[in-house]
Amino acid sequence: MKKSNISKVGDLTDLANELYKVFENHGFSAPAMAIAFTLPPDYEICHWVTNVSREDGIEIFRNTATKMVSQTN
Repeated sequence: MKKSNISKVGDLTDLANELYKVFENHGFSAPAMAIAFTLPPDYEICHWVTNVSREDGIEIFRNTATKMVSQTN
């Protein structure tokens, strides 16, 4: 996956930088990240952010969903 510019919409650069540090501390560099989250009060609207292209971010989420479903009891 090729790295693209980090979006400045709802800037989460500080969060991304902290996550990079976690990956680096575990011996990984230049991770592709896709983060999904919801916010209170109703938790019904999903937000997401990636540090890769939109298409690559969608693929990361697709693969993650497939893995999560396969590991469901």
